[in-house]
Amino acid sequence: MGVFLGSSLALLLGGTTVEAVSHMSSITLPILGTMAPWRITFLIAAVPGIPFALLIYTLREPLRRGALQADGTSSRLSPRQTLREVGARWTSLIGISLGMACQAICNYGFMAWAPTFFARTHHWAPGETGRALGLIIATFGCLGMFAGGRISDIWLKKGIHDAPLRVALPSAIATAILFPLAFLSHNATVTLALICPGLFFLALPMGTAVAALQMIFPNQLRGQVSAFYLFCLNLGGLTLGPLMPGVFNDYFFHSEAAIGKSIAIRIGAGAVLMLIAFATTRKPYKNHYRILHPTE
Repeated sequence: MGVFLGSSLALLLGGTTVEAVSHMSSITLPILGTMAPWRITFLIAAVPGIPFALLIYTLREPLRRGALQADGTSSRLSPRQTLREVGARWTSLIGISLGMACQAICNYGFMAWAPTFFARTHHWAPGETGRALGLIIATFGCLGMFAGGRISDIWLKKGIHDAPLRVALPSAIATAILFPLAFLSHNATVTLALICPGLFFLALPMGTAVAALQMIFPNQLRGQVSAFYLFCLNLGGLTLGPLMPGVFNDYFFHSEAAIGKSIAIRIGAGAVLMLIAFATTRKPYKNHYRILHPTE
């Protein structure tokens, strides 16, 4: 949920601040020197993150559960053992990582270009866009993540072992339909109305995908597996997500007014690839789940 809360606060605070400082002249600050007004926005938006970052010191290390045992005690795995355990489950690891990389492409593509869409298509001011999108992202993004986790838990209790992945299927289908329709519309109200359920469905697997990997790997490997997952997620999402709408806009449509079409194509294609990745990973994931949970 931190992704959506952070993004919503950035839009709310950033949009309002840009609107407030846009009429100011350059500002001179100690140490930092003279800064343009738009740069001040980044400083103001960063301030709330400092106390939240300090909260990390209040967290306690959780007890290790589900570790591989040797002689009744947790076994420290060698690099060869680590590679063997990962290799036994590589199809699930790659499939989930690629699926969520495609989800991140949709997510970051939306976050990066939605304000530009409203500015170019509907001529909204930064503050107006930030307030509208910020509230929608915080509300429907967080609700979607919560609902995805609850649905996955209910299905797991019913013996559906691929529940964390199954949640991603309606997410991908709804994302492929709702977001393109939203950004192809020339009515701002219709766009916002479609973005609300679109964000809800887009957020469904954001918690369950991480949990899915933890469920099939022993405790000693979960850190390395999470690192690989986040590497794929951020490499795909933070590069292709913001990049491709701009590429389509500049080299295919050759028009700033076509930004809606560019976003629609990027999110639609990303959602279809996400659907394919998760659908093809369900079968091997069930087998890998049973290895670690043979009695279920």
